[in-house]
Amino acid sequence: MATIIEKSFVEIYIGADKPVLPQGKSAERILEFTLKAPPAPDERPHVPLNLALVLDRSGSMHGEKLRYVKQAALQVVDLMTELDRAAVVIYDDKVQTLMASQFMTGAVKNELRGRIQAVQTGGSTNLEGGWLSGCRQVAEVLNDQTINRTLLLTDGLANVGERDPRRLSMHAKELYQRKISTSCFGAGADYDEFLLEAMANQGGGNFHFLETVQAIPLVFEREFDELVNILVRDLRVELHVAESIQVTVPAGWQTERAGNQVTILLGSLPAEGEKKLYVRLANLAIPGGEQFTIPIRVSGVDADGVEHTLERQAVFKLVPAAEEAAQPQDADLMARFAEVDLADKAKQALQRERAGDRLGASAIMNDNLTIHSPNISEKTRGKYQRLSRQMSMGMDKLERKRSHFDMYQSSRTKAPIQDYRPAFNGGVLSAEIDGKRVLVDTTAPTSFGREPEWTFLGEWYQLPPSSAGRTCDQLSAELGFGVDLVLGMDILQALYLQVDPVRKVITFSRQPLRARGWRLDLQPDAKGVTCRIPLGGKDLPLRIATAVKRSLALPEWLKDLPPVGHERVELPGLTPFETDLFRREAQLGRKTLSLTFGGLPSDVRAAYDLAQGEGLIGADVFQMLPTTLAFPQGRWVLMI
Repeated sequence: MATIIEKSFVEIYIGADKPVLPQGKSAERILEFTLKAPPAPDERPHVPLNLALVLDRSGSMHGEKLRYVKQAALQVVDLMTELDRAAVVIYDDKVQTLMASQFMTGAVKNELRGRIQAVQTGGSTNLEGGWLSGCRQVAEVLNDQTINRTLLLTDGLANVGERDPRRLSMHAKELYQRKISTSCFGAGADYDEFLLEAMANQGGGNFHFLETVQAIPLVFEREFDELVNILVRDLRVELHVAESIQVTVPAGWQTERAGNQVTILLGSLPAEGEKKLYVRLANLAIPGGEQFTIPIRVSGVDADGVEHTLERQAVFKLVPAAEEAAQPQDADLMARFAEVDLADKAKQALQRERAGDRLGASAIMNDNLTIHSPNISEKTRGKYQRLSRQMSMGMDKLERKRSHFDMYQSSRTKAPIQDYRPAFNGGVLSAEIDGKRVLVDTTAPTSFGREPEWTFLGEWYQLPPSSAGRTCDQLSAELGFGVDLVLGMDILQALYLQVDPVRKVITFSRQPLRARGWRLDLQPDAKGVTCRIPLGGKDLPLRIATAVKRSLALPEWLKDLPPVGHERVELPGLTPFETDLFRREAQLGRKTLSLTFGGLPSDVRAAYDLAQGEGLIGADVFQMLPTTLAFPQGRWVLMI
């Protein structure tokens, strides 16, 4: 059973695990809804924003954290137009409206910048007071033609005012029903992740985990980008079923039931954005007839403020019980549902673990693994078995938050994205990821590590202890810093990697990243990826090597240039060598990029198995300017 609606305010797909129901026998069915917004039209009016920025300034926010939060707020203010409104509220144990909601004219922005810059840290954390004050600012100028949202950031536990997650999430639900949505940003290790997720879920917004403080402005920018690209608001799905039928909706979607009507609120969709919704129907006992029909209504508001409603049906054929039992389930649909339901159950288990019930948490995970075992892959099984073991032993705050955010993204079928702080120890590209020092090596065909398994961006990996005779111990000794894991092309090839040395953030993502600049094509092969860069009037082939300190070129490329320096180059597993340094200009459209190269010895060429004429682009380039390696798209974007 499938329904596809084209050229509407949303594209809708409705599927079920089976298109049949047994006659005279109770059954259970899984419905899958896929809702996708259309592409953005070439010309469309700007939908005005009505925002409140609610910022924690409690004592724990001192130093870098508050500096980056202020930077994020300033960035949002700068991005807004004169048609947009914003209010800024700051809170510790007291709540202060830094600026009441106003249109973001040039004069207002200038005044607000100064006020934001002057914010200092204070005392405790009155999260409820700050958040509700922000929502009041939005409510006072509420307009059906605007996008109304409160952005709440905190780094600590609410310890003044209301602290009960159920009451706060209920308030968020009530506010969303009044068209005021809430997105929550949790920074560091001390906030309550279950509270913030519940508020965001019930408030029709997004939840963000900010482990790396340098990424706070970047994550606010992503939220803002989604807001300005919203094409569908107040999206909801209604099902009409008998009161005797049990309806369960995983993933924390706001759900209401009144008699035979079940309403599920899905928030908003940006251009080409997609949401998946799963509904479990139990106690389906149909007395007779040839088919059973569930009326479905999908509604929402488009970018012009026009409300749309589509009426559809899920239709099941009634067949003898033996025939229904023999009908196989849709294996792909059940695998997708299992991923969502397991992630949802994992969040419940993490709450138990946080409360101290380690065995109960592990039991929840193991029981649900058994239930979904027929429909999951070995990688999914390995991921949740590992999580179950971690919960049985107890988790620290950061481990729990990392796992929780992974489960949040999985349950909402969001393509995972995570930010870390890059390091160029020894001149090569690395990052601390989930407590491990990870060397990013675009010339390593296989990842390996000190531990035999790793969960990263929602996927579970089995790692060998070495590759091509190299171990983490050997690399640590050669590079001069501890390496716990080498991230090679077997994993990287499916990811988007963005390195921003200005913001000091490295981003790994399974979804395309916003990247503007000069685009170069990547040519993948068994040895990594190569690009051709216009240098000295020629398009020269260069292998991207993030684990090599210095870019290296064939001596014949450099012989006509005067040296600009001298350097000793050390590469893992090779004899150190001395080289003069030379500068070549890359002409990228109207812009010129100056690159520095050392000479490429023959033994290095052999070690990296370079093709005729190839050189190496080293990590030095990634320290110069923001770049994005979009491996799935075969593209390298230099943000010049």
